[in-house]
Amino acid sequence: MTKTMGAVGAALILLAAGAALAEAPKAGDATRPAEHSATAPKGYLDPARRPDVAALIAPPPEPGDAGWVEDGVTFKKTRALVDTPRWKQALYDNSYKPDDMLKGFACAVGADLSASKTPHTARLVGRAVLDAVDASGAAKQVYRRQRPFVPTDEPICIAREDSLKASFSYPSGHATGGWLYGLLLAELAPDRAAPIMSRGRAYGESRVVCGVHWKTDVEAGRDAATAAFVVLQSDPGFRADLEAARAEIAAARRAGPPQADCAAAAALDRTPLN
Repeated sequence: MTKTMGAVGAALILLAAGAALAEAPKAGDATRPAEHSATAPKGYLDPARRPDVAALIAPPPEPGDAGWVEDGVTFKKTRALVDTPRWKQALYDNSYKPDDMLKGFACAVGADLSASKTPHTARLVGRAVLDAVDASGAAKQVYRRQRPFVPTDEPICIAREDSLKASFSYPSGHATGGWLYGLLLAELAPDRAAPIMSRGRAYGESRVVCGVHWKTDVEAGRDAATAAFVVLQSDPGFRADLEAARAEIAAARRAGPPQADCAAAAALDRTPLN
């Protein structure tokens, strides 16, 4: 894609937004997975121990920057994926539920994963993701970036609810969670690291396909997850749960791979955004 095409593509989607793209919504954003309630497991880290993601990542691109132009081009181009298999995958990836996410990683790991069949693994990822997403969410409140679809009529894969419109975009909490799942599961099955991290990347990129995040939001979410993963290593409770999950994953892999079209799933995970 040439620079000229990039600028034109960005203009198509961003001119309609006008100055609104540079403005932040006034409402806050839920920083934790929506399915987690007060009775759900807590993260491993005290708030003070979570990484300062806003200090780690660069600010989002400013209007006119190369990254800003590329974000606009990618958003516009991915609207062509409406109703394709990749679009349907993005809709599935909207879920934060540990059971849904584990099943989404089952092919990559090569085992039948679920909260009931692999409870130690579900506990590990369910708690760790809260730390990562809370850290990512704190940075959202600093940068207060508007989501790409808000000033447009372009399609997105989920409902245009007011709460979604009012929430912030940078960094992506879903991308943070998906990348952390990848890091955790790759630690548990290192020989499967390539397909696992491909799934983790694709889970975050589903937010771009869905139309609710910019590409740079997703990239920043991966940085947030990596920082959280590093800090989690210092927590004794995390390390104990990690070892319990390691034994469980090994047993699940010996029991056999999931009953799914894993080749098709892997191909979808490799669908390029541009």
